[in-house]
Amino acid sequence: MRSQCRVLIVFIFGISLSAQQFPPYVLNAGKASPDGNPFDALSSASLCVLGYARKCFTLPPEYYKDDADYFYMDPKSLKTTTASGEDLVLFSAHTMGGSGYAYEYALLQYNDRRLVNLLPRVRVSNISDRALWNMPEISPMPIFLTADYLWEDGAHYGDHRYTIRAYRYDPVTSKYTQILSYDTRRTYPSAEWPGTVHVVSAERGHISKLLQRGR
Repeated sequence: MRSQCRVLIVFIFGISLSAQQFPPYVLNAGKASPDGNPFDALSSASLCVLGYARKCFTLPPEYYKDDADYFYMDPKSLKTTTASGEDLVLFSAHTMGGSGYAYEYALLQYNDRRLVNLLPRVRVSNISDRALWNMPEISPMPIFLTADYLWEDGAHYGDHRYTIRAYRYDPVTSKYTQILSYDTRRTYPSAEWPGTVHVVSAERGHISKLLQRGR
């Protein structure tokens, strides 16, 4: 399987960017090994701001003792807006894998011509769900949530319980921190791609109660 370097360009036309607006950017897939082995990537995916002050953010690899996994495949982005009108971009890509592989997420802010990742390291499997919720009663910044399946029966696919985690912006550190983690009581169907697993929305009532209780 030969590496394909895909570039997705996201433009914003006809407007002048304010300090709170995210500028136009491109998504670049990472580089696979020149020998064509998709498991031997050379770099992770990146998001690059266009313009004279081109800046890039590259997802960090997952290091092991003698190797590293790069999040180089299928980069995606989702723009969201805070209660104050600031643009943020959720950026993700995944590793190569067999029946299972991993996703890495970054929530990017364009601040003083720099790309800043507001999240800690957030990695989930391909059997997962994620969401950004606007909950101004909890935080003026979006709440980031993930749901990752629990390996309890030795099978990737089928019905699983999930671990729910929630992250909230901390104005003291200017970073997101994890504020909630629990395992669901009920099981949910699994699927290979995030976006086809709908656990966070199904647990919304319970999650909201826990967040309200701990605010």
